[in-house]
Amino acid sequence: MHNLKSTLEFLMRETQLNTSQLARLTGLSQPIIYRIVTGENLNPKLETIKKIAGYFEISIAQLVGEDSLIEQKAMQKKNHCQLVPILQRSQLKLLPNISKCKITEYVYSDKISNIEKFAYHLDNTTMEPTFLKNSLLIFEQVIDANDQDYILVLISDNITFKQILYDGCQPFLKPINSSFKAEKTPSDHLKILGKLVEARVYFSAPE
Repeated sequence: MHNLKSTLEFLMRETQLNTSQLARLTGLSQPIIYRIVTGENLNPKLETIKKIAGYFEISIAQLVGEDSLIEQKAMQKKNHCQLVPILQRSQLKLLPNISKCKITEYVYSDKISNIEKFAYHLDNTTMEPTFLKNSLLIFEQVIDANDQDYILVLISDNITFKQILYDGCQPFLKPINSSFKAEKTPSDHLKILGKLVEARVYFSAPE
């Protein structure tokens, strides 16, 4: 149950619940919830785990970190949001096969769609000032894009985030930062990984 603490912290943060509120909603005492969240009790009673998992409408295996939360759809419906995995740069090349990625972080998107999504922390300044470094970008997995869409793309084993512009059938990848130049890229060398649907600004690097 080594992931119980972090999973519960995540669920409480995303549903904006404190220990007192969760205790009231689950019928447990506040000290029980507090000891789990602070890591004082890493092996609570099975009945305690059942009540917490039941409230969030997830399985016990998901609560203790044995199964991925990304498979959970009931909680998304309950909270009118979509659970989105946050990928590391090294994992982006595995797209569209997210199931091959070991996911440790998630974020909720209130823009629900039937298209699979993923998120990524922007790690460079090429799209400033519109998209600051460390912004959290949420993408829909698509294989094509329209003129002026913001996309995450794989080119010759290099992943980049740019705006796509078309001159006829010829795509150009345009950075916003004037210090960088637009790139003319043959379509057959360009693999689109996702189209931007949401961006959240962070003014410091994520922990």
